[in-house]
Amino acid sequence: MNKEGKVNTSDCEHLIQVAGGKPCTFHRAFDLVLDKTTALEEIIALGFKRILTSGGENSVEEGLSVLLELLDKAKERIIILPGGGLKLQDITQLSKDGKLKEIHVSCKKFRPSSMQGSIEHLKLSQVEETEGMVLTMDPELMKEVVGFLRAL
Repeated sequence: MNKEGKVNTSDCEHLIQVAGGKPCTFHRAFDLVLDKTTALEEIIALGFKRILTSGGENSVEEGLSVLLELLDKAKERIIILPGGGLKLQDITQLSKDGKLKEIHVSCKKFRPSSMQGSIEHLKLSQVEETEGMVLTMDPELMKEVVGFLRAL
């Protein structure tokens, strides 16, 4: 992004060139762009293969209407990769018309740390609920997502 909040085309051109033909994904900075239609066209012209986005909102659920518009506008020119708090019901909504090609899920959860011998006064998190916790992938949630996708 540039200081005006638009796609930094010169830096992106350099990235695509340095990638040497490997597929590149434009990350969630896309969510910060005000004119998503113009940004979509610029990103396609630059040669990116996908855009990771929540539709410009805090979660896919909140950005669902924008994501549906982006899927429609993108056609087969670029993959719109919904991600950011993606839930199973979001996948159902996004896959209705067959334009959804890929999704991004982390299936994350916090679990208690198993580390022994911590330093009592040292806090590694400013958020009390996550102190002493480790962010990890939830295997049960991953199984649920995989089962759901296979049933589509």
